[in-house]
Amino acid sequence: MVPTGYSWLLLSAAFLSAGAEISITPEPAQPAEGDNLTLAVRGLPGELLAYNWYAGPTLSLAYLVASYIVSTGDETPGPAHTGREVVRPDGSLDIQGALMGHSGTYILQTLNRQFQTEVGYGHVQVYEMLAQPVVMANSTALVEHRDTLHLLCSSPSPVEVRWFFNGGALPIAVRLGVSPDGREITRRGIRREEAGAYQCEVRNPVSVSRSEPINLTVYYGPERVAILQDSTARTGCTIKVDFNTSLTLWCVSRSCPAPEYLWTLNGRALKNGQDHLNITSMTASQEGTYTCIVKNPKTLLSGSASVVVKLSGQDGGGCRGVQTVTLQGKTETLEVELQVALDLPPSHEDQRHVPEPEPGTG
Repeated sequence: MVPTGYSWLLLSAAFLSAGAEISITPEPAQPAEGDNLTLAVRGLPGELLAYNWYAGPTLSLAYLVASYIVSTGDETPGPAHTGREVVRPDGSLDIQGALMGHSGTYILQTLNRQFQTEVGYGHVQVYEMLAQPVVMANSTALVEHRDTLHLLCSSPSPVEVRWFFNGGALPIAVRLGVSPDGREITRRGIRREEAGAYQCEVRNPVSVSRSEPINLTVYYGPERVAILQDSTARTGCTIKVDFNTSLTLWCVSRSCPAPEYLWTLNGRALKNGQDHLNITSMTASQEGTYTCIVKNPKTLLSGSASVVVKLSGQDGGGCRGVQTVTLQGKTETLEVELQVALDLPPSHEDQRHVPEPEPGTG
């Protein structure tokens, strides 16, 4: 008589045999979620009466997927049957539309005509078809040397993570801030050259997906503030202009974003908020020290440069630019080299401080 249903499970403890090894191989070897999966069996002994399939680490009734009687082809689902499993006559197990939950250890138990049982073990990993990840940032606009960048690659499952900067490799300093699992980047004291587009890519053996870029802006400056002028005669830091002629002064600096501008003449604020100042029909009343003050509204830093403008034929002294830097309510005065039209260094003879602008002009 052939045991039916679960009755022959009771025989397994007493009659477990140490026969030929039974191998279980998943086909495909790396199935994706939704694939039809077969747990192919090899090395079965001859003249078998029945099969039991378990989806779990032990021969427990709770893990029983199905029992199969070879002579009749009858299959009886067990407690662990999901409605997708079918036992083949050769003992293999088909799983239609495998899910992530089908991952794990599988055991095949066989029963021969001597009522001896043998077991084989196999393992299946069903991989997710990865959705597009999302890069989350603490901020997309940071101040150079002051702020910390924190990026997180959001993906629901354990995956391999790679990062890209402007489509290529990460800058070395940023690469050093990647967490061990690859999901996070922490970069303290962000630098301007690290501004750009960041992406993360997640991958497993069956799927690859890359995020949309997140664009990072790094604010800096103003730096190297200087006053340049159009073609004129000059001596040292003094610009000499002929009577009744015109002159344009340009205020330049390195800054992101573009700074705000304030011009002063001998400490008095002029009604001009542009990066250039036009002096028309030069007269004696327009002589003096012209100062350009620039302020970055994001970094809260400011800087200035000055130049002396005189009518031709008058002696002119040297000059020195003065830059004021303001950050978090503290002010520090730094002397900086003045750069003028021909981008030549100023004379070191007869140098003096240019009067600072009156309060409220910066």
